[in-house]
Amino acid sequence: MSSKRYLRPIRETARFSDLESWDDLFAYCTHCGRIGSLDRYALEGKYGKHSTVHGLNRKLRCIVCGSREMNMIGARNKLRD
Repeated sequence: MSSKRYLRPIRETARFSDLESWDDLFAYCTHCGRIGSLDRYALEGKYGKHSTVHGLNRKLRCIVCGSREMNMIGARNKLRD
């Protein structure tokens, strides 16, 4: 039996080092409604583990509509085996 997984918001001051190991990151485009997963370890390696997660909002671009303005980032728990 699998339970539904919901995106939960991440607080504005959260850093990559504040996230738990079981958190998956997702970006949500409010312009077109697309939700896409983010590789948090690649982003942490590129921008640093002490950078804020919400600092990426201006750097992300939606691959469907190309918008950079209204991106939101959320997290959810990974599935267990």
